[in-house]
Amino acid sequence: MITGKPTEVRDISATSTCDSIKLNWKPPVDDGGMPITKYVLDYLDVRRNVDGKETSYTIRELERNTLYVIQIRATNKGEWGPISKKEGRTKEFCKYLKFYFCLFLFCFAKIAVLRKYMVVVNFLIKLN
Repeated sequence: MITGKPTEVRDISATSTCDSIKLNWKPPVDDGGMPITKYVLDYLDVRRNVDGKETSYTIRELERNTLYVIQIRATNKGEWGPISKKEGRTKEFCKYLKFYFCLFLFCFAKIAVLRKYMVVVNFLIKLN
C-alpha cells in the first residue's frame, strides 16, 4: 500500500474575542491513504497539536486587538500535509468589559440624578 501526505486543511474559519481565537476547519479531502493522526497549529512561536478527530481549537490568552497568522496542517503517520493559513484579529474590547463599563455609566448617572434630587429636597427642608 502506497501512502502519501494529506492534502491541505479546508474551509478554515476564525471567530475572535478580545483574548482568544476559535478556529474551525474541515479535514483534508485526501488523507494520504492513512487516517489523520493530528493537526498542527503554529502561531507566533507556539505550536499546538490537536487530535486528528477534532476539527476545532480555541487559542487562548492572546493580546487584544492583535493580528495573528495561524498555520494549520494535517498529519498522518507517514507525512505532514501542506500548510493552510488563516488570519484572525482579536477584538479590542471584551463584551464583559463593555457590560461593566455600561453598568458603571448607568450607576454614575443614577447617582448624579439622586444627588440633584437630594439638593432640591434639602433646599425645600431648609425653606420650612
